Amino acid sequence: MGDTFMKRFFLLLVMLICALPSVACERPVEAPATEQLQKIGAAELRYWGIKIYRAHTFGCEGRAIVDHKALPKPFALVIHYHRDIDRQDLIETTRDEWQRLGLVGEHTQAWLAELRAIWQSVEAGDELTLWVDTDDRAKFYMNGQLLGAVEHAQFASTFAAIWLHPNARNTSVRNQLAGLAE
Repeated sequence: MGDTFMKRFFLLLVMLICALPSVACERPVEAPATEQLQKIGAAELRYWGIKIYRAHTFGCEGRAIVDHKALPKPFALVIHYHRDIDRQDLIETTRDEWQRLGLVGEHTQAWLAELRAIWQSVEAGDELTLWVDTDDRAKFYMNGQLLGAVEHAQFASTFAAIWLHPNARNTSVRNQLAGLAE
């Protein structure tokens, strides 16, 4: 009886081990929980009274961001969209804002190509998250599911500058997201 039990046990163990890789590959990679961070700020962007998105920033200590080049690590920018926006429009707006802020550099085209490869269009109700880990790796999540990463040390602060740069397009949104608004 002991010999039969051991054979069945090992057979079951082998079956479980063989099943693990397929389970692991099918399981989506989920966004890190912002609950482990402290809220820095929140703002809503409206254009002619129309809600475009609501954004939140989170950091390890919840301190205000006074320098967009010195993001807290980890850091999260969470954008909840109220409107449908095409992927190409998101990429073009990113490029246009970097140009307007004087942030275009030698890596810009490569970064835009990486974003083009990982981003998708957003629909009203979608949530796009930028997560920057302690090693400056920038990961994007859509509705909690990993889209991809841009792993260049300057990318995260350059991308976040669209909202956090002192000359960001909307000063009120910038100040609220940076935790500088009263």
